Amino acid sequence: MRMLAGLCVMLIAGICYAGEQGKPAEVPKEAAGFSGKIEGTVTNFKANGNWVAVKVTKAEPDAKSTVKDGAAVVGKEIAVKVRFDKQNGQNSEDTTFVKGLKAGDAIQLVVNYVASQNAMAMVELPKKSEAAK
Repeated sequence: MRMLAGLCVMLIAGICYAGEQGKPAEVPKEAAGFSGKIEGTVTNFKANGNWVAVKVTKAEPDAKSTVKDGAAVVGKEIAVKVRFDKQNGQNSEDTTFVKGLKAGDAIQLVVNYVASQNAMAMVELPKKSEAAK
């Protein structure tokens, strides 16, 4: 019986850990081409700080966005990758910020859709939303 209980605990812990290690979801088709500011709640993240998933509550497209109506992005869960520098690799400020997040945190990000990766990428250092304070 103890062994079975131990296996259940290990299985549950593995499932919780896998949520943070999983691959980010693909960008929903309604959000493909979006560029601008999003606000929302952290739903998931990768423990090494590579990406964060956000349930969008507000979206403001910028001038270069092909998605002109922010409402098309609201309500979607969008995974956003950290900035990447070809010489230095991942942006350490971004990864440090993502590592400090937890599910439920309110967040604001400026993002850009990267068509070649079907992914959203951060454009500038993210910040926790003022609404979270």
